[in-house]
Amino acid sequence: MTRALVILIVVAGCSKHDDAKQTETAGAPAAESDATCVDGKPDECKSVDGAKWTGSRCCLPEHATCVDGKLDECKAGGGGWTGAQCCFKGNANCVAGKLDECKTNSGIWTGTKCCVAASFVCVTGNPDECKTGGGTWTGEQCCVGGGVKCTDGKLDECKTSGGVWTGTQCCIK
Repeated sequence: MTRALVILIVVAGCSKHDDAKQTETAGAPAAESDATCVDGKPDECKSVDGAKWTGSRCCLPEHATCVDGKLDECKAGGGGWTGAQCCFKGNANCVAGKLDECKTNSGIWTGTKCCVAASFVCVTGNPDECKTGGGTWTGEQCCVGGGVKCTDGKLDECKTSGGVWTGTQCCIK
């Protein structure tokens, strides 16, 4: 019985060693997977900090959020214009909105979308109730931060339970 146990430990040990080697090999090009490649145009792509043109795509060296937009408004918001899309380093939640309301409420306007922090959940609502509840109004949607879940509800019950009322939905932690 003891010999059988020893053999199992040796086999399990070899298996773990091989898995470690495979992980090292598979993990080696991980830095490449952080790149974001999107549509664009050669000259405009090359003007984005660190971006490279592949002959058909614009690749940014880091993970980025890229959405439709317009050149001037994208750059004014701090984004990089690839020739087809507006890109920001890291994660963002980009949703329908309107220029003035997006900018007034701390969003970044791409020319067609309003981008807020990736941790925000954006749902239907109305501007007054969204802002009163502590949300960010994009011009078309109410975005609420803090790891919330938004669902159907009623104003009074939502507020009583400590939720944020968007005007149409209740967002709770």
